[in-house]
Amino acid sequence: MVALRRLLVVSLVAVCLSGGAAFTAPTAGALGWGAIAVSPNTGRVGYTRGFNSAIEAERAAIGLCNARDCRAVVNFTKGCGAVAQAPDASWAPGLGRDSAGAQKMALISCSRFGAGCRLVGVSCS
Repeated sequence: MVALRRLLVVSLVAVCLSGGAAFTAPTAGALGWGAIAVSPNTGRVGYTRGFNSAIEAERAAIGLCNARDCRAVVNFTKGCGAVAQAPDASWAPGLGRDSAGAQKMALISCSRFGAGCRLVGVSCS
């Protein structure tokens, strides 16, 4: 009985040592999701980066936006996201490998609503 107990303990220790990486927290490099949320009524914007998933990043961005009607309009990982607003209060997202690329894409997307778009948010993970 004692031998069986020792074998069980040794087996559990071996499993934990060999598979321990599966139970560790993600490293900072793995935390690569960000999002931008906007409020159409107030114009408030919330930005996040460094989250484990798109859902987590979006929820946090909505919370940081701090208005009842905030909604996530773009999420991104290992890159950048941007949001532009048209004069008629329409929003357009953009994604890119860097901040300049995301901003350019947001402005291009926004141009379908007319001239006079402006950037209201950009964030990179």
